[in-house]
Amino acid sequence: GAVNFGDWWMVGCIPGENNARHSREWLIKQMANKEGGAHVDPEINKGYAELRTTSMGMTVSSNGIDGFINSPADVSVRQIAWELLASLQQAEII
Repeated sequence: GAVNFGDWWMVGCIPGENNARHSREWLIKQMANKEGGAHVDPEINKGYAELRTTSMGMTVSSNGIDGFINSPADVSVRQIAWELLASLQQAEII
């Protein structure tokens, strides 16, 4: 079923420290404000630093080859972009 944008954007779905979950909004804003999207901030918070530097045990399998994901942040942003585009296409906005 349909999910409203606010719920989708704010729900905690990205793994964090101590079993916390970060929202899509949190990740996009961290990346935009810390990685040079909007500007580069020399200090990043602990949760984002952990997400950028550990696989958190996440693996990927492609063509029978298994491997660890270097950073869940990058693949999560790609997933968020795919979800947004798919939603816009389904709504015939694009």
